[in-house]
Amino acid sequence: MPRSIPQFQKPPAATLAPGIETRSYTIELVTPMFGGGVKAGEPDPSMPIRPTEIRGQLRFWWRATRGANYLSCTELRNAEGEIWGTTDKASRVIVRVEAVDFPKPEPCATYQWNPNARGGQGGWRLTWNEPFLAHREVTYALFPFQGKQPPPRRNARIDTPPAKCFLHGSFKLILEFPKELSDDVETALRAWLYFGGLGARTRRGCGSLWCKDLAPQNSCDLQQVLTSTLTAKRGSSPSWPVWAHTVLIGNDSHSPLGAWEEVIKLLKKMRQGIGLGRDPGRNRNRPGRSRWPEAESVREITGYRSPARRRQQYIPNNAFPRAEFGLPIVFHFKDQGDPPGNPQDDDYVLYPKGTNPNGNDLERMASPLILKPLALTQTSALPLIVWLQTPELCGVELRQGNTRQQMPPGLMIRDPNLATYQNSPMQNLSNNGSALEALINLALTSGFQRII
Repeated sequence: MPRSIPQFQKPPAATLAPGIETRSYTIELVTPMFGGGVKAGEPDPSMPIRPTEIRGQLRFWWRATRGANYLSCTELRNAEGEIWGTTDKASRVIVRVEAVDFPKPEPCATYQWNPNARGGQGGWRLTWNEPFLAHREVTYALFPFQGKQPPPRRNARIDTPPAKCFLHGSFKLILEFPKELSDDVETALRAWLYFGGLGARTRRGCGSLWCKDLAPQNSCDLQQVLTSTLTAKRGSSPSWPVWAHTVLIGNDSHSPLGAWEEVIKLLKKMRQGIGLGRDPGRNRNRPGRSRWPEAESVREITGYRSPARRRQQYIPNNAFPRAEFGLPIVFHFKDQGDPPGNPQDDDYVLYPKGTNPNGNDLERMASPLILKPLALTQTSALPLIVWLQTPELCGVELRQGNTRQQMPPGLMIRDPNLATYQNSPMQNLSNNGSALEALINLALTSGFQRII
């Protein structure tokens, strides 16, 4: 049963200063929310929604929309600080959360012992709970939350169980700000509600939101909002993520979970679909080899190769096109002899090349691709794909723990040759060998329509 989070006794409302505007919105979850607590990846039942997280989301979406009109990071930083604050200056936008009503977080899945697994030897198998069981395709986006499979012993301990999530919930968001910031705040708020969310994996649809007062009524209404309010014009390549290279929507509305399933199914088809991302397998429940070049590239770089995985000469072995979808990528091979060679060693992980302003190695590149349901009502949503404009990915590096691998010369991330080799997943979908462009064109051939 849903339960109300206890509220602290509020002091009497103060009289607002002249020129200060207050707006309140009731917001509801339309897809399950993971994470959001103090500890990364875990929900906090005592405080599921944090004003600091919402402020951070609004700040990001302001940069991506209104902030896109600034031509330098310095101009952006100065303007952003005037609205959202700095380490020395308080924000002019006050964010409060009230009437938080969330249920107890529930495990998204469970590990169950199956005595018939592994040819009758028995083993642990992951079973997804509802609503994921009825919408199995969305689980492709939930791999960080599935925990770790225990060793194949019936009495084995489950050290890393599947993550818990909030299946639904609602809260009231209250914003106070000077009236001259009205356009800035509302633009950021709409963008966050439409294209962002709360918690972890929001760019893959988790924690999607709906607000009755601001939701578009249909695809035409959405297009009008985008072209008149959110779209920003730039004269040069961005130094930060900005709105928007491409926006696609599905032709038909679904339930929010159904719309979510539609877009994740498309990503899965691009990356793993039989006859597109993979060869057909010999057995019905066992897919064939990947048609993407990453596996061959990791084998070439590390020098490890299973005897069962003969080199496929037509697939490049110096390319990582799927890095465009976001980093890091963990490469986990299952055949003996494949990387990492010794099963006890760490997996190889692909990271963006470079350092952050503090001089530390880059650990991630947020995906420029947003796949989620855009809620029209509590029960109706459009499948949505957004391709943000982002700085170009200049390079990648393969690491095992703290050890860097020597990358081959001529390494490719985006290249026309990646769309022309035999059985390339990008064949006829991208002229310049871009995995992002290929996904967009696959969506267009699958019934999606471009509105930006």
